[in-house]
Amino acid sequence: MCLKADGKLNTDLIWSKAAELGIHQFIQVEFESVTDVACLENENLVKYAITRALHLQEIFNLVAQKYDKKNLNVVEFPYYWVKGYSFLLRCATTECADILNNEAERSINTEALERNLASFGLERNIVASDGNCCFSSIISQLYKVKASETMSKEYTEFITDLGLYKSVEEDMSTLRELFTKEVSSNLDTYKKWINLPDPEAQLEIEQFSKPGWFSSDIGDLCVMVCSRIVQAPIVVITSYIHAPYLPFLPEKLSSSQPLFIAFDHTAPGHYDSTQELLLPSMKSPTGLKCSCGKARKGDKEYSTKSCTETEPGQSKCSCFKLGQPCGRLCRCKDCCNPLNESERKFRPARKNRKACMCGNGRKESDGEFVSCKDKDSRKSKCPCLRDNVGCTSDCRCRHCGNIYNSPDDLPGKRQPEDEPAAFKGKAKRRRSNPQSYKRIKGAVFASNQDGELSSGIWTELETIMLVVIQEILFLTDLPSEPANITSLYQFIAASEFVTEIKLPIVKKEAVEVQAKLEEMVAKQQLMLAGLNPQTLTVSEVEMATV
Repeated sequence: MCLKADGKLNTDLIWSKAAELGIHQFIQVEFESVTDVACLENENLVKYAITRALHLQEIFNLVAQKYDKKNLNVVEFPYYWVKGYSFLLRCATTECADILNNEAERSINTEALERNLASFGLERNIVASDGNCCFSSIISQLYKVKASETMSKEYTEFITDLGLYKSVEEDMSTLRELFTKEVSSNLDTYKKWINLPDPEAQLEIEQFSKPGWFSSDIGDLCVMVCSRIVQAPIVVITSYIHAPYLPFLPEKLSSSQPLFIAFDHTAPGHYDSTQELLLPSMKSPTGLKCSCGKARKGDKEYSTKSCTETEPGQSKCSCFKLGQPCGRLCRCKDCCNPLNESERKFRPARKNRKACMCGNGRKESDGEFVSCKDKDSRKSKCPCLRDNVGCTSDCRCRHCGNIYNSPDDLPGKRQPEDEPAAFKGKAKRRRSNPQSYKRIKGAVFASNQDGELSSGIWTELETIMLVVIQEILFLTDLPSEPANITSLYQFIAASEFVTEIKLPIVKKEAVEVQAKLEEMVAKQQLMLAGLNPQTLTVSEVEMATV
């Protein structure tokens, strides 16, 4: 069985079966220019294509897990070999050359970058603007991954063998040196991304070997070349509204863990490292928590609410006095801290847009119950509170105690007496418990029973296999024509390796491949249109030709 009950790939089992067939997890294949597609149709290509597709799917899933956009589709994933993709700094210079003194435009770009970072649950970890920011950001991410203990022992040894993991300053200089050596020794390969004759290219490479040198045609290659050097994916989160992230996926992978760096395209462009986003309610350097209003008894009314100013400029609330909002650790009652309202704009939107219904199962006589609030050491199950947002007028919660607002006072908030009878204390409906095989997806069931899958809709792995094939054609200087792509795809789908491992890859008709390619081109066109100010047409977006 290669699929789990939820339809996702069982990667552990796949790699176990692949190892038995001689397919290693990080197989390396050197591609050279060939005359036609028939020269590629061999066992080594199938092994590489399967390995590459599985790794790309793993990287895509890791990015999708961090990305707030739930419906992220693999065809929307940008790929570095698309025409015009690698010119990050060039786009920045073209777009921003006249706004160096325009603070409004700079502010817009900064806000867009922070918003794009927040969608990944990240924020900037500032790096000095000294011309070495790209290398410093990548080194910072390598240290971050090492500290998180998600890095394998083999990859740690690989990075150490490169001469890194000494100190941030030394590693930055070492990575710049490795970059210039890589570009100089493989200049013919990188000519596809720079528009310079050989003498000028060599001169710029020599200039780029100096610390602090950054703005040049060679500088456009920084992220792509560095991802190849460290053999790990690098995801650049940008300040572009319509192209929020740009992943660089090297052909040779020693690690599937993405490195996330930030890029502000305001001229001349600047890179920063990233770190996990800490919401204002989480940023409490003293770990302080308040319990304002907890001592009140009965229904006695007070002239002031909790956590506010008792007199102008004065407050008894320890959180408010320190200029910080009340957090989930606070035990304040009827909290009206104005800083909670001001921090709401920094929070990402709720991933689950459904309103909460906390407290609807409680009896009417249970008047002391407060929903949407943590109880002592136990955390509330309220989805709004869990996501650090206030309940809205759409919520049907009763006796709401959400600390991020006063939801019972919201205009239009549904009151208990206004609720339909269907929501008052009604027990959950018992659903039938079908037999286990009826709960399995059709593709999973057919795979378990050694059945043959129909061509049907495209699976995620089949779509990624098309991406891999186009990448192979790009590396071998073959035209990315539908006929070539279809031929290689059919050869891989009919391979005994795919059958033995039971991968969800089946043959497709030429018409199906053509339609899928057109969809991919259209999606990549949207990405490039957001990245490049010039208007592009579908015919100008070449999936594997520069």
